[in-house]
Formats: sequence, C-alpha cells, structure tokens
Amino acid sequence: MTDSENVRQALEVITLDVIKRVKAAVNAGADGIYYSTQVIQDTRLGHADFDEFVAATDKQVLKAANQLSDTNILHICGNGGARNAISWFENYPASIVNWSVDTEDISLDEGKEIFPGKIVLGGFGNTAKDVLYRGTQSEIQQFAKRLVQEAGADNLIIGANCTVPRDIDPQHLQWAIEAVQKESEGLKSYE
Repeated sequence: MTDSENVRQALEVITLDVIKRVKAAVNAGADGIYYSTQVIQDTRLGHADFDEFVAATDKQVLKAANQLSDTNILHICGNGGARNAISWFENYPASIVNWSVDTEDISLDEGKEIFPGKIVLGGFGNTAKDVLYRGTQSEIQQFAKRLVQEAGADNLIIGANCTVPRDIDPQHLQWAIEAVQKESEGLKSYE
C-alpha cells in the first residue's frame, strides 16, 4: 500500500465519523452544520492533491449534511492567516459560503461572482483587534452598512469571517444586526 492509499483510507474513516456527528447534531435539533475546511497549507501539494484528499472528503460530508438540512455553511478557514484558493471551493455542495474576506482579499461582492446563486456570509473581521470587537456603535454600524452597500442585500448574510471571541460584547453584535436590517430594508425600498 502506498502512502497516498494510507492517507486516503485514513481520511475515509475520519469522513465517516464526521458524517455520524453531522447526523447526530441535526437529529438533536441543529438547523445545519458550519463545516470548516481549508486548502492544504503546504506548498509541496497543489490543486490535484487538494481535489483528491480534501475536496473529495469535504463533499462527502456536505452531501450527507444536505440530505438532512438545507442550511449548511461551508467555512473556508483563514485562521492564523492561512491562505486559500477560494475558487477551488466553487463547486462545493453548500448553500452558504463563508471565508475571511481580509485574509483572502476577496470581498463579499467578489465572492458572489465565485459562488453564483449561493449565499455569501461574512465581512466582519473576527479577532479582538477588529471593529466588531473593539468598535463603537457608530463604527460597527457604518462598517455593516458599507458591507451591504458594496455587496447588495441579495444572497448576503453579514457576519464574521469566522467565530468571534467568546468575550465579545453581545451589544456589538446587536448593533451590526440593526444596521444590516436598516440598510437592507432601505435597499429593497428602492428596487
């Protein structure tokens, strides 16, 4: 057996275990899953390796999740500054796609072009250094408003690029929600 075959076999076992966990979560009442993945962070491995080892197993998990729920999010993780070839994920079977707009330097509007017909999610940085965590009400709401104006309200969910710090002030999230709702309503009234 080659190293590739061993890796593929190990990934298949992991994939089947993840699918069991997805089923348990949805059966316990979850609306869907937030599936986190990324490009292999090793320059010795390319797109073909990604397709063979990562995409194949990711798609298996997402297809299983889609049989249970229509609300599944593909999170293309940029944690720690990890860079991803976002276009490699364009054919993933997820209705909502989230990535780090800052790390990847791909706006929500550009993401709509990469993922046509899908909902894009994100826009706010997710660290303690970012406006969602540290900003004033005015700063957070202006940022949220700008995100909606740039990307348009259709097929858009404004949120963080990843999970937010646990100690974030919930009021900061409420300010962002209020601004997005107000801006989205304003855009729809002009249509």
